[in-house]
Parts: sequence; C-alpha cells; structure tokens
Amino acid sequence: MPGTASPSDTAPPATAAAKIFNHPRNAWYAAAWDHEVTGKQPLARTVAGVPLALWRTTDGRAIALADACWHRLAPLSKGRILGDELQCPYHGLRYNATGRCTGMPAQETINPSAVVPSYPVIERHRYIWVWVGDPDLADPTAVPDMHQMDDPAWAGDGETIHADCNYQLIGQEELVRAAHSSGSRMSRHST
Repeated sequence: MPGTASPSDTAPPATAAAKIFNHPRNAWYAAAWDHEVTGKQPLARTVAGVPLALWRTTDGRAIALADACWHRLAPLSKGRILGDELQCPYHGLRYNATGRCTGMPAQETINPSAVVPSYPVIERHRYIWVWVGDPDLADPTAVPDMHQMDDPAWAGDGETIHADCNYQLIGQEELVRAAHSSGSRMSRHST
C-alpha cells in the first residue's frame, strides 16, 4: 500500500549494543584502603582493567606489580611476601619492588628480561592510589583531594561497596540512590 511503512522499516534493530569506553590509564585510582595492603599477604585488585598484586615492603611502603609472573603468568597475588620481595606461587621466582626478578630457583644466572611491570603508588587519605598509565605522567599533585577521609570529624567506615555493574554506570547520586533502594545489586563488605 503506498505511503505505508513496511514492518522492517518500523521494527527496532535486531541488536543494540551499549558503547563501553576503555578506562583512562593516565589517572590515579584508589586501588585499596590503606589497611587492606599488608606485608603479610599480597592483595589482588584489578584497576582500569589491569590485574595488580599489591603488597608492602618491610619499611611499610606500598607496592603495585602486574599480577602475572614473567615465567608462566601465575598470579603473583597468590604468592608470598618474603621481606622486600614477592615470590611467585608456581616456580618460586622472586621480584623486588621495581618488578625485577631477583631470584630463580635452580638458576645461578637470572634472565635479564625477567621483569614484570611495576606501577607508581601513593598512599594518601587512607587509600592506596595506583597509576596504571605512563609512569612519566604520574603527578603526585594530581591525586584527588579526599582530605575528609583523614579528618576525624568525618565518619568514614573503611568499608567497600561492591557494585555488580560497569564503572560508567556509577555516579555519586546513582550510588547513593541504589544503595538505599530495596533489591539493589550492591552489597557492603567489611575489609
């Protein structure tokens, strides 16, 4: 019939895809609460799509290494902290705070390419901040001002709110609104 749209002209597209953007890399991310990162056991976190192993050296400095051993990509976060080194759980390779392999069992010579990426870390405002982008661009003054987290007049509880969704869906208003609604997909976990 002339002037009539066919069903294929008015039907919605068969598939629709949300546009998901890559995480910005050249930025500081709050990877963990300061009390979560210890010198006893590495902590696994994924920041901007980058798996990390977080730990502390004997002098208390927070360290972030890629969470994959150079040799067989075993998660370093499943390994052990031995003084100022992180030991891989698979073959026992040891890495220092810069990501350089310092020991290989049964090897006298360490392969010079045995390195895992290390990332700039700043501890500020009760958070461990990690920069997963170009380390030359990691400006400590660009860490977001969260001074209220250090202020005793504010009531931060040190708990983490987990949201089962894409990071782009969370804004402060949406986070507060969802946390106070029934049937929320968010849950609080003590750390």
